[in-house]
Parts: sequence; structure tokens; C-alpha cells
Amino acid sequence: MRTHRAVAALHLALSWSLAAEAQNNATFAGNLVRRDSSPVITAKIKLPLLERTATTDTAGHFQLNNVPAGRHQVTVWAPGAAPVSLEVVLLAGETYNMRI
Repeated sequence: MRTHRAVAALHLALSWSLAAEAQNNATFAGNLVRRDSSPVITAKIKLPLLERTATTDTAGHFQLNNVPAGRHQVTVWAPGAAPVSLEVVLLAGETYNMRI
């Protein structure tokens, strides 16, 4: 009986911990397009302090999941263009969509 209670308590604690962690994360997603609205393919969107990088697909879309909520520096490298840096604020439990 004690084993079942211990397992149940551990399961409950682990579930709560995972839920709390998920609530402190956000999704950073968007589309990288040129002035003429054509997609920028194979561009790199990087959160340098987290060492996380996304690469745009054929539609210019990128997505980074489970990013800690808060203020982040973002660097964008697009083929044939100078790198661009900007700052974003990600809110816990939300998806931040951006058109760059």
C-alpha cells in the first residue's frame, strides 16, 4: 500500500512539474518575407543566448517551440542580406507570431 501511495505522489509531483514548466514556455513563430511579400527560404532565426535556431521553409515559415517566456534577442540571417537583430518579449503559454 505504501508503494502505491509513493508512486501516486511521485506521479502527481512529476505531472505538476511538467505542467508548470509548460506554462513558463512560449512558441516563437512567423514568416520571413521580402518587401514584395515573396518568402525568404533557408534563412536562420536564432535566439543566441539560448543557442536555439530555426530555418525558414519554402514558405518562409519558422517556428521554435518551448522557448522560455521573457525578453529575447533575435538575430536573423537571410541569404544575400546583412544580419538583423531585434528584441521580442514572449509571454508564457502563448504563441508569438511575427512577420519579419
